[in-house]
Amino acid sequence: LLQALVQHAPTGILIKDRQGQYILVNQQAATYSGYVPEQMIGRKLDELFPPEVVKATEQHDQEAIQGGKPIKRELIVPDQDGPKTYYTFRFPIFDQQGGILGVGLFSLDITERKQIEAAAHRMAEQRQDLLEVSQSVLSTLTLAEVSEQIQQTSRKLIDHAFLGLYGVDEAAGYLYPIITTGDWGTEEAQQWRIPWGQ
Repeated sequence: LLQALVQHAPTGILIKDRQGQYILVNQQAATYSGYVPEQMIGRKLDELFPPEVVKATEQHDQEAIQGGKPIKRELIVPDQDGPKTYYTFRFPIFDQQGGILGVGLFSLDITERKQIEAAAHRMAEQRQDLLEVSQSVLSTLTLAEVSEQIQQTSRKLIDHAFLGLYGVDEAAGYLYPIITTGDWGTEEAQQWRIPWGQ
C-alpha cells in the first residue's frame, strides 16, 4: 500500500543515500526529470542533470544535512520548452543513532504559478507607468483645458450635445458638472465637483 501511494503521488518523491545515489524515485519525480524511475535508481546527480542543476541541488542537500532539519527551496531546471521552477521540501533521514542515512525530497512543479505571478507583476508595473505618464501630461494642462477635453470626449462617447458638461471654478480649483438637460441646480451639481491641482 505504501509503495502504491508513493508511486501514484501527484508530487515528486525522491530519496538519496549518503553517497548521493538515488534509492527511491516515484513516477512523478522521474517525469519531472525526463526519465523513468528505473533510469534514475542507483545513479547520482551528475549522471542525470546539467552542472547548474547539480550545483544547486547539492547545495540544498547540504543545507538540510548540516542543519539537521527540513528546508524549503525553489529549484530552476532547464527544459526544452523553457525553464521549469520546482518547489522542493528536503529533509535529512536519520538512523537510530542519529546518524545521517540520506536525504528525502518532495517536489512540485510551480512553473505555471510563477509565470502568472510574473505576468501580474508586469501588468502592475505597466499600470503604474501609465498612471505616471497620465499625471505628467495632465499636470501640464490648465483647468479650463482639462474641462474642454472632458467635454469633447463626452460628446464623442454619447450622441448628445451638452451645452456645458462641466463648469470651471478657477479660484477654488474645482471642476463640477452642469447638467443642462436635467433638473439639477448648480448647488446640487457642486456636490459632485472634482478637485483639481490639490
